[in-house]
Amino acid sequence: MSEGAFKQNFSSSSKSRFEFDFDNKKVIFEIDQLASKSDKSVICRYGNTTVLTVLTVKQLTKSVNSFFPLTITFDEKFYAVGRIPNVFGKREGRPSYDAITAARLIDRSLRSFFPFPSNQEVQITNSVLSLDSESAVIVGQEEKDFVCNPSSDKLNSSPLELIVSATEEKVTMLEARAQEIRETELEKAIAFAHQKIQTLIGFFQHIASSLGVKKNKMEVELKEITSDKWLEEKGDSYLGEEKKMKEVRQQLTKEYCAKNPQLEEEFVKDLVRLDGRGADHIRSLEIQIDFLPNVHGSAVFARGETKVLSVITIGKISEKQLVDSIFNRSYKHFIHHYNFPPFAVNEIASYRAVSRREIGHGELAEKTFDYLIPSSDSFPYTVRAVSEVLSSDGSSSQASICATSLSLMTAGVPLIRPAAGIALGLFEGQIYSDINGLEDKLGEMDFKIAGTEKGICSIQLDVKNHGISQELIKTSFVKAHQVRLRLLEEMKKNIYQPRPNLPAQVIKCRRFAVEKEKIGLIIGPRGKTINQLAEETGSTIEVQPDGYILIYHQEEDKLEKTYQAIKNIIKSS
Repeated sequence: MSEGAFKQNFSSSSKSRFEFDFDNKKVIFEIDQLASKSDKSVICRYGNTTVLTVLTVKQLTKSVNSFFPLTITFDEKFYAVGRIPNVFGKREGRPSYDAITAARLIDRSLRSFFPFPSNQEVQITNSVLSLDSESAVIVGQEEKDFVCNPSSDKLNSSPLELIVSATEEKVTMLEARAQEIRETELEKAIAFAHQKIQTLIGFFQHIASSLGVKKNKMEVELKEITSDKWLEEKGDSYLGEEKKMKEVRQQLTKEYCAKNPQLEEEFVKDLVRLDGRGADHIRSLEIQIDFLPNVHGSAVFARGETKVLSVITIGKISEKQLVDSIFNRSYKHFIHHYNFPPFAVNEIASYRAVSRREIGHGELAEKTFDYLIPSSDSFPYTVRAVSEVLSSDGSSSQASICATSLSLMTAGVPLIRPAAGIALGLFEGQIYSDINGLEDKLGEMDFKIAGTEKGICSIQLDVKNHGISQELIKTSFVKAHQVRLRLLEEMKKNIYQPRPNLPAQVIKCRRFAVEKEKIGLIIGPRGKTINQLAEETGSTIEVQPDGYILIYHQEEDKLEKTYQAIKNIIKSS
Protein backbone atom coordinates (compact mmCIF):
# COMPACT_ATOMS: atom_id res chain seq x y z
CA MET A 1 0.00 0.00 0.00
CA SER A 2 1.39 3.38 -0.95
CA GLU A 3 2.24 6.01 1.65
CA GLY A 4 -0.27 8.38 0.04
CA ALA A 5 -3.08 6.08 1.09
CA PHE A 6 -2.45 7.10 4.71
CA LYS A 7 -2.93 10.86 4.27
CA GLN A 8 -6.54 10.87 5.45
CA ASN A 9 -6.34 8.53 8.44
CA PHE A 10 -2.78 9.10 9.60
CA SER A 11 -1.75 11.81 12.00
CA SER A 12 1.46 12.77 13.75
CA SER A 13 1.50 15.50 16.38
CA SER A 14 5.25 15.10 16.75
CA LYS A 15 8.05 12.84 15.65
CA SER A 16 7.56 10.74 18.77
CA ARG A 17 3.82 9.97 18.44
CA PHE A 18 2.02 8.42 15.47
CA GLU A 19 -1.65 7.50 15.08
CA PHE A 20 -3.45 5.35 12.57
CA ASP A 21 -7.03 4.08 12.22
CA PHE A 22 -7.10 0.30 11.92
CA ASP A 23 -10.38 -1.63 11.84
CA ASN A 24 -12.28 1.25 13.47
CA LYS A 25 -9.76 1.61 16.28
CA LYS A 26 -6.76 3.83 16.76
CA VAL A 27 -3.28 2.36 16.73
CA ILE A 28 -0.88 4.72 18.53
CA PHE A 29 2.91 4.43 18.69
CA GLU A 30 4.97 6.57 21.06
CA ILE A 31 8.71 6.41 20.42
CA ASP A 32 11.33 6.68 23.19
CA GLN A 33 8.94 8.05 25.83
CA LEU A 34 9.87 5.50 28.51
CA ALA A 35 12.92 3.30 29.25
CA SER A 36 15.26 6.08 28.12
CA LYS A 37 18.43 4.17 28.98
CA SER A 38 17.62 1.42 26.47
CA ASP A 39 18.60 1.42 22.80
CA LYS A 40 14.98 1.92 21.77
CA SER A 41 11.55 1.81 23.40
CA VAL A 42 8.07 1.94 21.87
CA ILE A 43 4.66 2.23 23.51
CA CYS A 44 1.91 0.71 21.38
CA ARG A 45 -1.73 1.48 22.16
CA TYR A 46 -4.59 -0.35 20.47
CA GLY A 47 -7.96 0.44 21.97
CA ASN A 48 -7.46 -0.01 25.71
CA THR A 49 -4.48 -2.34 25.29
CA THR A 50 -1.05 -0.86 26.00
CA VAL A 51 2.27 -2.66 25.43
CA LEU A 52 5.75 -1.35 26.16
CA THR A 53 8.45 -2.90 23.97
CA VAL A 54 12.09 -2.27 24.87
CA LEU A 55 15.15 -3.12 22.75
CA THR A 56 18.64 -3.59 24.17
CA VAL A 57 21.67 -4.44 22.05
CA LYS A 58 25.03 -5.63 23.35
CA GLN A 59 28.26 -5.81 21.34
CA LEU A 60 29.93 -9.21 21.55
CA THR A 61 33.68 -9.67 21.57
CA LYS A 62 33.37 -12.78 19.44
CA SER A 63 30.95 -13.61 16.63
CA VAL A 64 28.30 -16.26 17.28
CA ASN A 65 28.07 -18.76 14.41
CA SER A 66 25.69 -21.47 15.61
CA PHE A 67 22.61 -19.26 16.26
CA PHE A 68 21.60 -15.63 16.48
CA PRO A 69 21.68 -14.49 20.14
CA LEU A 70 18.13 -13.12 20.29
CA THR A 71 16.10 -13.21 23.52
CA ILE A 72 12.39 -12.37 23.56
CA THR A 73 10.55 -11.94 26.86
CA PHE A 74 6.86 -11.31 27.42
CA ASP A 75 5.96 -9.94 30.83
CA GLU A 76 2.40 -10.24 32.14
CA LYS A 77 1.35 -7.51 34.54
CA PHE A 78 -1.84 -8.47 36.35
CA TYR A 79 -2.62 -4.83 37.03
CA ALA A 80 -3.21 -4.63 33.26
CA VAL A 81 -6.54 -6.43 33.81
CA GLY A 82 -7.25 -5.07 37.31
CA ARG A 83 -6.35 -8.27 39.13
CA ILE A 84 -4.00 -9.24 41.95
CA PRO A 85 -1.89 -12.35 41.15
CA ASN A 86 -3.35 -15.49 42.71
CA VAL A 87 -0.01 -16.73 44.03
CA PHE A 88 1.94 -16.63 47.27
CA GLY A 89 3.52 -13.21 47.66
CA LYS A 90 0.86 -11.68 45.40
CA ARG A 91 3.33 -10.61 42.72
CA GLU A 92 4.10 -11.84 39.23
CA GLY A 93 6.45 -14.81 39.15
CA ARG A 94 7.29 -17.24 36.42
CA PRO A 95 5.76 -16.52 33.01
CA SER A 96 2.59 -18.47 32.30
CA TYR A 97 2.30 -20.86 29.36
CA ASP A 98 0.36 -18.12 27.54
CA ALA A 99 3.23 -15.67 28.06
CA ILE A 100 5.81 -18.21 26.89
CA THR A 101 3.71 -18.97 23.81
CA ALA A 102 3.46 -15.24 23.03
CA ALA A 103 7.25 -14.83 23.39
CA ARG A 104 7.85 -17.78 21.06
CA LEU A 105 5.46 -16.35 18.47
CA ILE A 106 7.42 -13.08 18.42
CA ASP A 107 10.77 -14.89 18.27
CA ARG A 108 9.67 -17.12 15.40
CA SER A 109 8.36 -14.08 13.50
CA LEU A 110 11.59 -12.06 13.78
CA ARG A 111 14.58 -14.40 14.05
CA SER A 112 15.12 -15.06 10.35
CA PHE A 113 15.49 -11.31 9.62
CA PHE A 114 18.57 -10.82 11.78
CA PRO A 115 22.05 -11.16 10.21
CA PHE A 116 23.94 -14.37 10.76
CA PRO A 117 26.64 -14.90 11.94
CA SER A 118 26.42 -12.03 14.40
CA ASN A 119 28.68 -10.02 16.70
CA GLN A 120 25.71 -8.50 18.58
CA GLU A 121 23.32 -9.83 21.19
CA VAL A 122 19.72 -8.58 21.12
CA GLN A 123 17.02 -8.66 23.80
CA ILE A 124 13.43 -7.51 23.24
CA THR A 125 11.21 -7.15 26.31
CA ASN A 126 7.43 -6.83 25.90
CA SER A 127 5.44 -5.68 28.95
CA VAL A 128 1.64 -5.60 28.87
CA LEU A 129 0.67 -2.50 30.85
CA SER A 130 -3.08 -2.55 30.16
CA LEU A 131 -5.23 -5.09 28.36
CA ASP A 132 -8.57 -4.87 26.59
CA SER A 133 -10.55 -7.88 25.41
CA GLU A 134 -9.19 -7.65 21.85
CA SER A 135 -5.88 -8.71 20.29
CA ALA A 136 -4.32 -7.17 17.22
CA VAL A 137 -2.87 -10.34 15.73
CA ILE A 138 -5.62 -12.97 15.76
CA VAL A 139 -8.12 -13.96 13.08
CA GLY A 140 -11.28 -15.76 14.15
CA GLN A 141 -14.38 -16.93 12.31
CA GLU A 142 -18.00 -15.98 12.89
CA GLU A 143 -20.33 -18.17 10.86
CA LYS A 144 -18.63 -18.00 7.42
CA ASP A 145 -16.98 -14.61 7.88
CA PHE A 146 -13.42 -14.03 9.06
CA VAL A 147 -12.98 -11.55 11.89
CA CYS A 148 -9.82 -9.58 12.64
CA ASN A 149 -9.16 -8.91 16.31
CA PRO A 150 -12.18 -10.76 17.75
CA SER A 151 -13.16 -10.26 21.37
CA SER A 152 -12.20 -12.96 23.87
CA ASP A 153 -15.79 -14.24 23.99
CA LYS A 154 -16.01 -14.45 20.20
CA LEU A 155 -12.62 -16.14 19.98
CA ASN A 156 -13.60 -18.78 22.53
CA SER A 157 -16.63 -19.70 20.44
CA SER A 158 -14.78 -19.43 17.12
CA PRO A 159 -13.97 -22.63 15.18
CA LEU A 160 -10.69 -20.97 14.15
CA GLU A 161 -7.92 -19.13 15.96
CA LEU A 162 -5.21 -18.05 13.51
CA ILE A 163 -2.11 -15.96 14.16
CA VAL A 164 -0.13 -14.69 11.16
CA SER A 165 3.11 -12.75 10.82
CA ALA A 166 4.12 -11.53 7.39
CA THR A 167 6.08 -9.05 5.35
CA GLU A 168 4.41 -7.09 2.59
CA GLU A 169 4.95 -9.97 0.17
CA LYS A 170 5.36 -13.20 2.15
CA VAL A 171 4.20 -15.07 5.25
CA THR A 172 6.85 -15.61 7.93
CA MET A 173 4.98 -17.30 10.79
CA LEU A 174 1.73 -19.19 11.30
CA GLU A 175 0.04 -20.66 14.36
CA ALA A 176 -3.51 -21.97 14.36
CA ARG A 177 -6.11 -23.97 16.25
CA ALA A 178 -9.08 -25.15 14.19
CA GLN A 179 -12.06 -27.49 14.21
CA GLU A 180 -11.13 -29.71 11.26
CA ILE A 181 -11.05 -26.76 8.86
CA ARG A 182 -10.73 -27.45 5.14
CA GLU A 183 -7.43 -26.54 3.53
CA THR A 184 -9.09 -24.17 1.06
CA GLU A 185 -10.87 -22.35 3.88
CA LEU A 186 -7.65 -21.96 5.85
CA GLU A 187 -5.91 -20.56 2.76
CA LYS A 188 -8.61 -17.88 2.57
CA ALA A 189 -8.13 -17.06 6.26
CA ILE A 190 -4.38 -16.62 5.79
CA ALA A 191 -4.95 -14.39 2.76
CA PHE A 192 -7.44 -12.32 4.80
CA ALA A 193 -4.88 -11.89 7.59
CA HIS A 194 -2.15 -10.98 5.11
CA GLN A 195 -4.29 -8.16 3.71
CA LYS A 196 -4.69 -6.73 7.22
CA ILE A 197 -0.95 -7.02 7.82
CA GLN A 198 -0.16 -5.18 4.60
CA THR A 199 -2.21 -2.24 5.87
CA LEU A 200 -0.19 -2.18 9.10
CA ILE A 201 3.10 -2.46 7.22
CA GLY A 202 2.19 0.67 5.28
CA PHE A 203 1.78 2.42 8.64
CA PHE A 204 5.18 1.16 9.83
CA GLN A 205 6.83 2.34 6.62
CA HIS A 206 5.30 5.79 7.10
CA ILE A 207 6.75 5.96 10.63
CA ALA A 208 10.20 4.89 9.41
CA SER A 209 10.08 7.47 6.62
CA SER A 210 9.00 10.24 9.00
CA LEU A 211 11.81 9.44 11.43
CA GLY A 212 14.39 8.94 8.71
CA VAL A 213 15.15 5.45 9.96
CA LYS A 214 17.80 3.53 8.06
CA LYS A 215 19.00 0.01 8.66
CA ASN A 216 22.39 -0.31 10.31
CA LYS A 217 24.80 -2.45 8.35
CA MET A 218 26.46 -4.92 10.67
CA GLU A 219 30.04 -5.56 9.71
CA VAL A 220 30.85 -9.19 10.41
CA GLU A 221 34.15 -10.67 9.40
CA LEU A 222 33.55 -13.57 7.04
CA LYS A 223 36.34 -16.11 6.90
CA GLU A 224 37.40 -17.50 3.56
CA ILE A 225 36.52 -21.15 3.11
CA THR A 226 39.88 -22.81 2.65
CA SER A 227 39.46 -26.02 4.61
CA ASP A 228 37.07 -28.13 6.64
CA LYS A 229 38.25 -26.30 9.77
CA TRP A 230 36.05 -23.32 8.86
CA LEU A 231 33.02 -25.60 8.88
CA GLU A 232 33.83 -26.90 12.34
CA GLU A 233 34.06 -23.34 13.65
CA LYS A 234 30.46 -22.74 12.50
CA GLY A 235 29.23 -24.78 15.42
CA ASP A 236 29.63 -28.18 16.93
CA SER A 237 30.96 -31.08 14.90
CA TYR A 238 27.46 -32.34 14.07
CA LEU A 239 26.40 -29.04 12.49
CA GLY A 240 29.77 -28.87 10.71
CA GLU A 241 29.20 -32.29 9.16
CA GLU A 242 25.72 -31.27 8.02
CA LYS A 243 26.94 -28.07 6.41
CA LYS A 244 29.70 -29.98 4.63
CA MET A 245 27.21 -32.52 3.27
CA LYS A 246 25.00 -29.73 1.94
CA GLU A 247 27.86 -27.96 0.16
CA VAL A 248 29.26 -31.19 -1.31
CA ARG A 249 25.84 -32.12 -2.62
CA GLN A 250 25.29 -28.70 -4.19
CA GLN A 251 28.67 -28.89 -5.93
CA LEU A 252 28.12 -32.42 -7.23
CA THR A 253 24.64 -31.48 -8.48
CA LYS A 254 26.06 -28.48 -10.33
CA GLU A 255 28.80 -30.52 -11.99
CA TYR A 256 26.40 -33.33 -12.91
CA CYS A 257 23.91 -30.98 -14.55
CA ALA A 258 26.69 -29.14 -16.39
CA LYS A 259 27.86 -32.39 -17.94
CA ASN A 260 24.31 -33.66 -18.57
CA PRO A 261 22.11 -30.61 -19.31
CA GLN A 262 19.40 -32.76 -20.85
CA LEU A 263 18.93 -34.54 -17.53
CA GLU A 264 18.75 -31.43 -15.32
CA GLU A 265 14.95 -31.14 -15.32
CA GLU A 266 14.50 -34.84 -14.63
CA PHE A 267 17.13 -34.78 -11.87
CA VAL A 268 15.47 -31.88 -10.07
CA LYS A 269 12.04 -33.47 -10.44
CA ASP A 270 13.16 -36.80 -8.96
CA LEU A 271 15.57 -35.29 -6.46
CA VAL A 272 16.78 -37.87 -3.98
CA ARG A 273 17.26 -36.71 -0.40
CA LEU A 274 20.34 -37.35 1.69
CA ASP A 275 18.73 -40.39 3.34
CA GLY A 276 17.67 -41.81 -0.04
CA ARG A 277 13.97 -40.85 0.08
CA GLY A 278 12.01 -39.04 -2.58
CA ALA A 279 10.53 -35.62 -1.82
CA ASP A 280 7.09 -37.00 -0.80
CA HIS A 281 8.26 -40.18 0.93
CA ILE A 282 7.86 -40.60 4.68
CA ARG A 283 10.21 -42.64 6.83
CA SER A 284 9.41 -46.19 7.92
CA LEU A 285 6.74 -46.42 10.63
CA GLU A 286 6.59 -48.60 13.73
CA ILE A 287 3.54 -48.57 16.00
CA GLN A 288 2.92 -50.41 19.28
CA ILE A 289 -0.22 -49.97 21.35
CA ASP A 290 -0.71 -51.02 25.00
CA PHE A 291 3.04 -50.69 25.45
CA LEU A 292 2.90 -50.26 29.25
CA PRO A 293 0.92 -52.42 31.72
CA ASN A 294 -1.27 -50.92 34.45
CA VAL A 295 -1.56 -47.45 32.87
CA HIS A 296 -4.82 -46.15 31.43
CA GLY A 297 -3.53 -46.04 27.87
CA SER A 298 -0.21 -46.08 26.05
CA ALA A 299 1.32 -46.24 22.59
CA VAL A 300 4.70 -45.90 20.90
CA PHE A 301 4.88 -44.17 17.54
CA ALA A 302 8.18 -44.31 15.65
CA ARG A 303 8.92 -42.60 12.35
CA GLY A 304 12.48 -43.31 11.31
CA GLU A 305 14.74 -42.56 14.28
CA THR A 306 12.10 -40.39 15.98
CA LYS A 307 10.34 -42.40 18.69
CA VAL A 308 7.67 -41.12 21.08
CA LEU A 309 5.92 -42.91 23.94
CA SER A 310 2.52 -41.45 24.87
CA VAL A 311 0.85 -42.32 28.17
CA ILE A 312 -2.73 -41.41 29.18
CA THR A 313 -4.11 -40.86 32.68
CA ILE A 314 -7.84 -40.31 33.24
CA GLY A 315 -9.03 -38.60 36.43
CA LYS A 316 -11.98 -36.82 37.97
CA ILE A 317 -13.28 -33.48 36.67
CA SER A 318 -12.05 -31.85 39.88
CA GLU A 319 -8.48 -32.67 38.79
CA LYS A 320 -8.76 -30.13 35.98
CA GLN A 321 -5.97 -27.58 35.55
CA LEU A 322 -6.45 -23.91 36.35
CA VAL A 323 -5.15 -21.60 33.62
CA ASP A 324 -4.47 -18.22 35.21
CA SER A 325 -2.93 -15.53 33.04
CA ILE A 326 -3.82 -11.97 32.11
CA PHE A 327 -5.37 -13.32 28.90
CA ASN A 328 -7.38 -16.13 30.34
CA ARG A 329 -8.70 -17.56 33.60
CA SER A 330 -10.28 -20.92 32.91
CA TYR A 331 -9.92 -24.65 33.42
CA LYS A 332 -8.49 -27.32 31.13
CA HIS A 333 -9.89 -30.83 31.07
CA PHE A 334 -7.32 -32.06 28.55
CA ILE A 335 -3.67 -31.53 29.39
CA HIS A 336 -0.74 -32.52 27.17
CA HIS A 337 2.84 -32.50 28.43
CA TYR A 338 5.77 -32.95 26.04
CA ASN A 339 9.12 -34.07 27.47
CA PHE A 340 12.36 -33.91 25.51
CA PRO A 341 15.20 -35.39 27.62
CA PRO A 342 18.86 -34.87 26.58
CA PHE A 343 19.35 -38.56 25.80
CA ALA A 344 16.85 -38.23 22.93
CA VAL A 345 19.69 -36.64 20.94
CA ASN A 346 22.52 -38.45 22.75
CA GLU A 347 23.50 -35.53 24.95
CA ILE A 348 24.52 -35.30 28.60
CA ALA A 349 22.91 -32.52 30.62
CA SER A 350 21.92 -31.91 34.21
CA TYR A 351 18.30 -31.52 35.28
CA ARG A 352 16.73 -28.29 34.13
CA ALA A 353 13.33 -26.67 34.18
CA VAL A 354 10.83 -27.33 31.42
CA SER A 355 12.09 -25.52 28.32
CA ARG A 356 10.16 -23.05 26.18
CA ARG A 357 10.31 -25.55 23.35
CA GLU A 358 8.78 -28.33 25.46
CA ILE A 359 5.98 -25.98 26.53
CA GLY A 360 5.38 -24.84 22.95
CA HIS A 361 5.22 -28.38 21.55
CA GLY A 362 2.94 -29.48 24.38
CA GLU A 363 0.58 -26.60 23.66
CA LEU A 364 0.58 -27.45 19.94
CA ALA A 365 -0.64 -30.99 20.63
CA GLU A 366 -3.29 -29.62 23.00
CA LYS A 367 -4.61 -27.39 20.22
CA THR A 368 -4.85 -30.41 17.93
CA PHE A 369 -7.11 -32.34 20.31
CA ASP A 370 -8.99 -29.37 21.76
CA TYR A 371 -11.97 -30.02 19.48
CA LEU A 372 -11.57 -33.80 19.07
CA ILE A 373 -11.98 -34.71 22.76
CA PRO A 374 -15.60 -34.38 23.94
CA SER A 375 -16.46 -31.68 26.47
CA SER A 376 -16.73 -32.49 30.16
CA ASP A 377 -20.53 -32.37 29.82
CA SER A 378 -20.55 -35.61 27.84
CA PHE A 379 -17.25 -37.09 29.09
CA PRO A 380 -16.98 -36.19 32.81
CA TYR A 381 -13.25 -36.71 33.19
CA THR A 382 -9.94 -34.85 33.10
CA VAL A 383 -7.41 -36.40 30.72
CA ARG A 384 -3.65 -35.97 30.93
CA ALA A 385 -1.41 -37.10 28.07
CA VAL A 386 2.38 -37.23 28.42
CA SER A 387 4.56 -37.55 25.34
CA GLU A 388 8.04 -38.87 26.14
CA VAL A 389 10.45 -38.27 23.25
CA LEU A 390 12.83 -41.22 23.54
CA SER A 391 14.77 -40.62 20.34
CA SER A 392 14.63 -37.63 18.03
CA ASP A 393 15.58 -37.13 14.41
CA GLY A 394 13.14 -34.39 13.51
CA SER A 395 9.34 -33.94 13.66
CA SER A 396 9.05 -35.12 17.27
CA SER A 397 6.11 -32.78 17.96
CA GLN A 398 4.11 -34.32 15.13
CA ALA A 399 5.11 -37.82 16.21
CA SER A 400 3.76 -36.95 19.68
CA ILE A 401 0.42 -36.04 18.09
CA CYS A 402 0.27 -39.44 16.36
CA ALA A 403 1.29 -41.27 19.56
CA THR A 404 -1.22 -39.30 21.64
CA SER A 405 -4.04 -40.11 19.22
CA LEU A 406 -3.24 -43.83 19.44
CA SER A 407 -2.96 -43.84 23.23
CA LEU A 408 -6.21 -41.91 23.69
CA MET A 409 -8.03 -44.54 21.62
CA THR A 410 -6.48 -47.39 23.62
CA ALA A 411 -7.70 -45.66 26.80
CA GLY A 412 -11.25 -45.53 25.46
CA VAL A 413 -11.41 -41.73 25.27
CA PRO A 414 -14.19 -41.12 22.71
CA LEU A 415 -12.32 -39.03 20.13
CA ILE A 416 -14.45 -37.61 17.33
CA ARG A 417 -11.77 -38.86 14.92
CA PRO A 418 -8.09 -39.86 15.21
CA ALA A 419 -5.50 -37.24 14.32
CA ALA A 420 -2.03 -37.34 12.78
CA GLY A 421 0.64 -34.75 12.08
CA ILE A 422 3.49 -34.22 9.64
CA ALA A 423 6.27 -31.65 9.23
CA LEU A 424 7.20 -30.30 5.80
CA GLY A 425 10.49 -28.66 4.85
CA LEU A 426 11.76 -26.44 2.04
CA PHE A 427 15.17 -26.90 0.43
CA GLU A 428 16.35 -25.32 -2.83
CA GLY A 429 12.73 -24.67 -3.87
CA GLN A 430 11.64 -28.26 -3.22
CA ILE A 431 9.04 -29.12 -0.56
CA TYR A 432 9.97 -32.20 1.46
CA SER A 433 7.51 -34.30 3.46
CA ASP A 434 8.48 -35.66 6.88
CA ILE A 435 11.73 -33.77 7.37
CA ASN A 436 14.43 -35.32 9.53
CA GLY A 437 16.73 -33.46 11.90
CA LEU A 438 19.37 -32.67 9.29
CA GLU A 439 16.80 -31.29 6.85
CA ASP A 440 15.26 -29.21 9.64
CA LYS A 441 18.65 -27.62 10.42
CA LEU A 442 19.60 -26.91 6.81
CA GLY A 443 16.18 -26.21 5.31
CA GLU A 444 14.27 -22.97 4.87
CA MET A 445 11.07 -23.88 6.72
CA ASP A 446 9.50 -26.18 9.27
CA PHE A 447 5.77 -26.39 8.52
CA LYS A 448 3.88 -28.56 11.02
CA ILE A 449 0.35 -29.52 9.94
CA ALA A 450 -1.91 -31.83 11.97
CA GLY A 451 -5.50 -32.91 11.66
CA THR A 452 -7.94 -35.67 10.79
CA GLU A 453 -9.11 -37.16 7.53
CA LYS A 454 -11.77 -34.42 7.49
CA GLY A 455 -9.61 -31.33 8.03
CA ILE A 456 -6.85 -29.43 9.82
CA CYS A 457 -6.79 -29.03 13.61
CA SER A 458 -3.46 -27.23 14.13
CA ILE A 459 -0.61 -25.67 12.18
CA GLN A 460 2.72 -24.11 13.07
CA LEU A 461 5.10 -22.52 10.57
CA ASP A 462 8.68 -21.36 11.18
CA VAL A 463 10.96 -20.09 8.41
CA LYS A 464 14.68 -19.50 8.11
CA ASN A 465 14.33 -17.36 5.00
CA HIS A 466 12.33 -14.13 4.61
CA GLY A 467 8.98 -15.85 4.19
CA ILE A 468 6.99 -18.10 1.87
CA SER A 469 4.32 -17.32 -0.69
CA GLN A 470 0.61 -18.09 -0.59
CA GLU A 471 1.15 -20.53 -3.45
CA LEU A 472 3.74 -22.46 -1.47
CA ILE A 473 1.37 -22.61 1.51
CA LYS A 474 -1.33 -24.03 -0.76
CA THR A 475 1.04 -26.69 -2.12
CA SER A 476 2.15 -27.58 1.41
CA PHE A 477 -1.46 -28.12 2.49
CA VAL A 478 -2.04 -30.48 -0.44
CA LYS A 479 1.09 -32.52 0.33
CA ALA A 480 0.35 -32.62 4.06
CA HIS A 481 -3.21 -33.83 3.40
CA GLN A 482 -1.92 -36.71 1.27
CA VAL A 483 0.64 -37.77 3.86
CA ARG A 484 -1.84 -37.41 6.73
CA LEU A 485 -4.25 -39.84 5.07
CA ARG A 486 -1.43 -42.38 4.66
CA LEU A 487 -0.46 -42.02 8.32
CA LEU A 488 -4.04 -42.45 9.51
CA GLU A 489 -4.39 -45.61 7.43
CA GLU A 490 -1.29 -47.09 9.09
CA MET A 491 -2.54 -46.08 12.54
CA LYS A 492 -5.93 -47.68 11.89
CA LYS A 493 -4.20 -51.02 11.25
CA ASN A 494 -3.32 -51.04 14.95
CA ILE A 495 -6.50 -49.54 16.41
CA TYR A 496 -9.35 -48.46 14.19
CA GLN A 497 -11.41 -46.43 16.67
CA PRO A 498 -11.58 -45.68 20.42
CA ARG A 499 -12.29 -48.71 22.57
CA PRO A 500 -15.93 -48.81 23.73
CA ASN A 501 -15.11 -48.93 27.44
CA LEU A 502 -12.64 -47.27 29.75
CA PRO A 503 -9.93 -49.52 31.26
CA ALA A 504 -10.66 -51.26 34.56
CA GLN A 505 -8.04 -49.10 36.29
CA VAL A 506 -9.95 -45.89 35.50
CA ILE A 507 -12.28 -44.54 38.19
CA LYS A 508 -15.96 -44.97 37.26
CA CYS A 509 -18.41 -42.06 37.07
CA ARG A 510 -22.18 -41.61 37.31
CA ARG A 511 -23.57 -38.23 36.21
CA PHE A 512 -27.20 -37.18 36.77
CA ALA A 513 -29.25 -34.02 37.16
CA VAL A 514 -30.89 -32.87 40.39
CA GLU A 515 -33.38 -30.07 40.85
CA LYS A 516 -31.56 -27.06 42.27
CA GLU A 517 -33.84 -26.77 45.30
CA LYS A 518 -32.94 -30.38 46.22
CA ILE A 519 -29.16 -29.89 46.16
CA GLY A 520 -29.18 -28.40 49.67
CA LEU A 521 -30.70 -31.64 51.00
CA ILE A 522 -27.86 -33.67 49.50
CA ILE A 523 -25.19 -31.38 50.92
CA GLY A 524 -26.80 -31.00 54.33
CA PRO A 525 -25.95 -28.44 57.04
CA ARG A 526 -22.28 -27.47 56.68
CA GLY A 527 -21.82 -30.40 54.29
CA LYS A 528 -22.68 -32.99 56.93
CA THR A 529 -24.92 -35.21 54.75
CA ILE A 530 -22.69 -35.37 51.69
CA ASN A 531 -19.52 -35.92 53.75
CA GLN A 532 -21.14 -38.73 55.73
CA LEU A 533 -22.36 -40.41 52.56
CA ALA A 534 -18.90 -40.13 50.98
CA GLU A 535 -17.32 -41.68 54.08
CA GLU A 536 -19.80 -44.58 54.21
CA THR A 537 -19.51 -45.51 50.54
CA GLY A 538 -15.93 -44.44 49.79
CA SER A 539 -17.24 -42.46 46.83
CA THR A 540 -16.23 -39.00 45.70
CA ILE A 541 -19.32 -36.81 45.25
CA GLU A 542 -19.03 -33.56 43.31
CA VAL A 543 -21.83 -31.01 42.92
CA GLN A 544 -21.54 -29.02 39.68
CA PRO A 545 -22.72 -25.39 39.25
CA ASP A 546 -25.16 -26.51 36.52
CA GLY A 547 -27.08 -28.73 38.94
CA TYR A 548 -25.51 -32.04 37.98
CA ILE A 549 -24.15 -34.49 40.54
CA LEU A 550 -21.03 -36.54 39.75
CA ILE A 551 -20.25 -39.72 41.68
CA TYR A 552 -16.83 -41.36 41.31
CA HIS A 553 -15.76 -44.78 42.57
CA GLN A 554 -13.45 -47.53 41.39
CA GLU A 555 -16.16 -50.20 41.87
CA GLU A 556 -19.45 -50.20 39.97
CA ASP A 557 -21.51 -51.62 42.86
CA LYS A 558 -20.34 -48.88 45.26
CA LEU A 559 -21.20 -46.34 42.58
CA GLU A 560 -24.72 -47.71 42.35
CA LYS A 561 -25.06 -47.78 46.15
CA THR A 562 -24.13 -44.10 46.40
CA TYR A 563 -26.52 -43.21 43.58
CA GLN A 564 -29.45 -44.97 45.26
CA ALA A 565 -28.64 -43.32 48.62
CA ILE A 566 -28.82 -39.87 47.01
CA LYS A 567 -32.11 -40.77 45.32
CA ASN A 568 -33.54 -41.85 48.70
CA ILE A 569 -32.51 -38.54 50.28
CA ILE A 570 -34.36 -36.66 47.55
CA LYS A 571 -37.48 -38.88 47.81
CA SER A 572 -37.70 -38.57 51.58
CA SER A 573 -37.79 -34.78 51.47
